Amino acid sequence: MAVSTSQYREEERQQLKEKRRKDIIKVAQELFIKKGLTETTMSDIAAGVKISRRTLYRYYKTKEELAFQIEIILFEDFYRFQDEIFNQLEGNGLEKIKEFFSQIADYIDDNSQIIRFSGEFDHYFRGDYPYSDLTNQFKGMISTNDELLVKLIIEGRKDGSIRDDIEPRITALTMNNVLLSITQRVIIRGDHLIEEQNVNPKEMVFQQLKLFMFSLENK
Repeated sequence: MAVSTSQYREEERQQLKEKRRKDIIKVAQELFIKKGLTETTMSDIAAGVKISRRTLYRYYKTKEELAFQIEIILFEDFYRFQDEIFNQLEGNGLEKIKEFFSQIADYIDDNSQIIRFSGEFDHYFRGDYPYSDLTNQFKGMISTNDELLVKLIIEGRKDGSIRDDIEPRITALTMNNVLLSITQRVIIRGDHLIEEQNVNPKEMVFQQLKLFMFSLENK
């Protein structure tokens, strides 16, 4: 069946709309990282995309809504990567965790914009989150991802490679939060750390991973 003119035009409109949404996300992310969430305005974003503020507001009502959407998009990609490597891990529980974190560290090194934006996001949203639907989506995404490390710790306890006095869930949450915190600091303040402490920031991340393994290992 031939596609009617109206259907064709509607497809074109949807394609243009999706392209513009991606342009908005890209420009907003760059501005949020460069200027900060507080200093960036909707006018800045509209100018960067070369659209009017009125058009921008058709897509996003506030910069906070836009920032939340960017955080979700970035971490969806990050967590999708973790799902992929999780299913390819080999060895006992401790060995799997070591390889899991090693690949995550490499991913973060190659995709530092995720951590840069996350640091800005965490600093800006220190109070209540403003959007219940996006908040629920974000919380569900994080909770599901945390379970990957919980499973590996449980597996390690069962096979004897991880200490049996380790509580899986609180340990997994602590490790994930510590890793995110240290990567935020070394990526955002990397040059300062080199100057002030004469240390390679990336080596600090790998040292933290070694400490994780040392604390987990059943000796």
